Amino acid sequence: MRQSRGFTIVELLVVVTIIGILAALLLPALSAARCRSKHSASQATVQDFSVALKSYETDFGRYPPEEAGNYVTQLAAASLVNIMSANGPKNIPYYQFRADSLNAGKQWITSLSTPYKYRENASKAKPATPSPSTMMNFFSFDMWACGCGDQPACSQTTSDPPTAANIKNW
Repeated sequence: MRQSRGFTIVELLVVVTIIGILAALLLPALSAARCRSKHSASQATVQDFSVALKSYETDFGRYPPEEAGNYVTQLAAASLVNIMSANGPKNIPYYQFRADSLNAGKQWITSLSTPYKYRENASKAKPATPSPSTMMNFFSFDMWACGCGDQPACSQTTSDPPTAANIKNW
């Protein structure tokens, strides 16, 4: 009688096939979990930054302005980072930006590497005629960023309908 000392090639192929099937089922779930985790972290950052913006508003009587009149430009985003860090008007640091949360142009980015967008609405909104098509928070500010899987359709303005994947303060 012959004594078997190992696995046959068929047994090895069955095991490798099962491992491949399990990996194919598991990888999309891991990717979705990673995306949800980064989205949650970015949403928490928006809430923290909202508190810092409210502190700024308490000190100055208004929210930080949009520089260059365009809230989606890199210049405006870098200016907001400058104002909210210790380089602001009174050299008061309202928010501590992590070095890895700023891109090369000093634009503030999410953990998903998409830029945060900011628009100050309080000075533009008139109590009698708020414009719901362009402002979500009429008397304060709008802040948003593109979320996971929303890159092609992500809006650069709040006039587009927000999607579930967007990170926002409304």
